[in-house]
Amino acid sequence: MLNKILIIFFLLTGLSLASHKAGDPPPKVSSQQYNSWTYQCIEDHGKKRCEVSQSLQIQNSNLRFSINYFKFKNKENEVKDIISIIAPLGVNLSQKLAIKFDNNSQINLTWTKCEVVGCMVILSNNTKDKIALEIYKRINDGFKKSKKAAIGVAGFAGKPLAIEINLNGFNGATKELAKQKL
Repeated sequence: MLNKILIIFFLLTGLSLASHKAGDPPPKVSSQQYNSWTYQCIEDHGKKRCEVSQSLQIQNSNLRFSINYFKFKNKENEVKDIISIIAPLGVNLSQKLAIKFDNNSQINLTWTKCEVVGCMVILSNNTKDKIALEIYKRINDGFKKSKKAAIGVAGFAGKPLAIEINLNGFNGATKELAKQKL
């Protein structure tokens, strides 16, 4: 179900950007910075899609991670959230992605899928699975209540790749996102 929602979201976003005819006004893009987090909206043909995101780069490398948070309405017309963590291609998928908030215990997350943009862990509260809901709640609470976090993934050179996440601004950006009508 979650995969279908993400595919539909990316498809609609891609189609809205690709559906321009000559003479159509370009999509309206607005963004606002909240410390390390960006709140961005794309408005096209009367539809507005907004998200909160942060891009991370491992120092002295071209390896980039991305964290995205957005809201959507499910088939029951309930507003739900998705958090996606996208790692660059080339990570060792036999090991789970690890995330740690402040001095709390590490949470290991299973890879959901890989696309051309990278390999993803996708979490949502749009599920009836109690374990998936508990993991989503821990991650969501971690982003909202912690001061810092770190992501770790297995590489192929023997030592894991780790990157710190600055959480300053996440709450402000998600409050702005919550104001958007879906």
